[in-house]
Order: sequence, then C-alpha cells, then structure tokens
Amino acid sequence: MYMSPEQRLGNGQLPNQDPSKAETERDREMVFDATIEALLIEHSEKVNEGNNGIIFRLDAKTIPNELLEKLRERGVDLGGDDRAIKLLKVYSSGAAEYEFGMQKYAHEAVTSAPNKEELARVPTPLFWKGLDVGDETLSLLRSQGFRGTGNKIEVLFMDFVPGEDLAVIYAKEALKRHPKAVHLTEEALNKMSASELMAEVARVFEFKVPGGSSRNEAERGAETDRVFMQNADLMYKFLEEQGFVINPSIAEKIRLTLKRLHERGIYLRDGHPRNFMVVGDYSSITGKAPEIYFVDFGKAKRFEGDYYSMRDELYTEDGVRHVPDESVLEPLKRFIKHPDQKIRDAKITYGRSLDLLAKRFVEDQRQADLYEQVLKDISGKLEYTFGFVQSDPEKVNEFIALVYKLVQDGKIEKDFVLKYLEERLSSLQPFARNKVVEFYKYLKG
Repeated sequence: MYMSPEQRLGNGQLPNQDPSKAETERDREMVFDATIEALLIEHSEKVNEGNNGIIFRLDAKTIPNELLEKLRERGVDLGGDDRAIKLLKVYSSGAAEYEFGMQKYAHEAVTSAPNKEELARVPTPLFWKGLDVGDETLSLLRSQGFRGTGNKIEVLFMDFVPGEDLAVIYAKEALKRHPKAVHLTEEALNKMSASELMAEVARVFEFKVPGGSSRNEAERGAETDRVFMQNADLMYKFLEEQGFVINPSIAEKIRLTLKRLHERGIYLRDGHPRNFMVVGDYSSITGKAPEIYFVDFGKAKRFEGDYYSMRDELYTEDGVRHVPDESVLEPLKRFIKHPDQKIRDAKITYGRSLDLLAKRFVEDQRQADLYEQVLKDISGKLEYTFGFVQSDPEKVNEFIALVYKLVQDGKIEKDFVLKYLEERLSSLQPFARNKVVEFYKYLKG
C-alpha cells in the first residue's frame, strides 16, 4: 500500500525521523529528502512550467509545524512568506546546482549595485537538493507534466514571484482584442495556463510551424528561431495597431539590469519574454512603476571580457544560436511611445479600420438593403439591429459599421448615437461590450 512521504515520516518508517537524533548522515539525508518530497507533493500547487522544469507554489502557512521544524533543523527557514519551488529536469544531471549558482551570482550582482533601486530583481535562491522519489510520487509529478525518466529529481527553492511573465501578458492582451477570440472573457483568460494561452494565440493568428526540412541541429535551431520571430511579430504588430501601451519603466529596468549583469560577467542566453515577470500595473503610463523580476537562469553563463565586443561569439555554441538577452527589449520598444502619441496613433488606426468597415458594409447587397431600411425608420430599425448584437458576435461589427455609416452620411447626429450607446452599454455581453465601448470612445473623441 502506498504511503506518502509525510506518513512515512510520522510512523517511523524512516530511520530516526528526528534529524537531530539520527545516527548517521545517511539517516538525516533520508529524513530531509522525505520532508522535501512531502512539501512538493502534498503542500504545493503547480503554477507554471518552463524550459528547465515545472514550477510549484508553496504556501508556508499551510505546512504542518513538524515539517517546518525538520527544515529549520537543517538550516532552512521558510518563515511565513510565500515561496516558490522550481522542479528541474531529472534527466539534466546537475541542473539544479547549476541554476542555483547562476541565480545566486546574479542576485548578488543586482543587490550590490549602487543603483539597485533602478534595477529589476532576481528572486533569492534558498537552496537546491537532489532526491530519490518513490514511483507514486514520480507518477504524480508526471501527471503534472513532468517529462523526466528515472526516480532521481532535483528541486530548487527560491522566492515566489506573484506576477505574470511578459509572454503571458502579450498573449492575454492580444486575445482580449482579437475578433477570433471574442468568446474568451477576461475571467476565462485568467484561468488559462500559459501553454493554453499560447495555443489559443497560435490558433487565432494562424502561426506557422517549422517545416522540419533542416539537415542538422544548427539549421533546425535557426529555422525554429526564424519561424518563432515571424509568428511573434504578427502578434506584436497586432498589439501595436490596437494601441496596446506598456509602462516604459519596464524596458528601462530590464535594460539597466542586463547592463549590470553583463558588466559582472554573466549573461542569460535566453532573452525570451517568459523569463521576465511583472508585478504591478504594467499598462499604466504615469502610475507607480511595476516591479520586474528575472526568473530563469537555466541557460545563463559566466564570461570574462567585454560583453559587446564578444556578443556574437557568446550567443553561438556548437553552431547553435541562442536568444540574445536584449531580444526581450525589441517588442517592448513598440509599446512604449509617448502616451499622447500612442493615443493619437491608435485613434488614427481605428478610424481607418472604421472607414474600411463602412465601405465594405455598403458593398454587400444585404447590408446595403439594411441601410436603406434603417433610413426609413432610424429609431425602430436601429433598435431591431441592436438586438442581434446581444447574441451574435458576428453582428457586432455589422452594427458598428451601420451606425458609423449613418453618422458619416449625416443621417443621425453623433450626440444621438453617444446617448443611445450610453443607455445600452451595461446590457451588452462582454464579447460585444469591449468593441462597442471602443467605438463609443472613438466617436466621443
């Protein structure tokens, strides 16, 4: 019968379960390992996964005192704060120790900087440990997405960061605005995992998949990077056209932090948006600046010399090109124009889309007939048309095009439309409300 690590600790199945009274170092290690295994399996929840493993959230307040005490006896005090456990790949021997070392060095580089208040943060790495876990534990881990082989795993304890990474932010903001994702409410988006969000983004933008015709690993890597950049650019361009704004301090903190790390001889080799967490309001231009965290050091390396003169050499290894650290800044530059200019650009772009929508509206015979019918009884027919907006996402654009065309042709006053929409906005479903609100704001100027 399966017995959990916590049960094994409690019933004495492990030798001398009190580490302070253990007869041998091996006994102490077995008890300590079982304690960590119990925390991982019974007192944590999965929150994400990355290149190097699965990330779990561990709430110290829910952990039994006896387990906390066993950790303290080994010099590990979780206190009452939130902490995160990052489970590294079991088949990457030494991965936890390596990342712990890189993260610790980066953490010290940032916290010792004279301008540390201007920099991003690096979560404090607490400790790492290799474990031999039971088959049942391994099975539970695999059900969470763990892809390792064998029973050896490694874990890395570090500070928990309660934010969202840039990749998730971009995905959510794109899906909020995309016409093919109108069925997704904000509540639904917030419940989706990172992998689910990326899959939905790939669907609505019709992302390409690398063809697989490359002859070797270097070519495959280059092709994958090229396709990824093309796909990402589709989303970034869409967000830019939709007027997405991000706090300019985010890019500046990342830039200054990369500069500091490079000066201290460490680089990430993975400037992917998923490796940068944002805590706070990322869309506010003038409000309090959000906190930024660098959260993945699995590919990081140390180097000696001048970063900028060695840059090409640093990111190429055995013919494989790694993602440069500065890559994370490229999309951010597209979203940090001066707020006034950003608003003007977004308004111009939206106005052009309305002009095109109205033009296509009258070119369609059915819609042209509807326009003529509305002219005969504007109030009655407008109300009739508005009724379809409530239940059919496809009718939202048609309604907006109709109203915009009526305003363009001088058939109804803009003030009439604004009052009409104000009275009905609260009754709209979320999929329609966002679009109608955007239209309302444009008319209002």
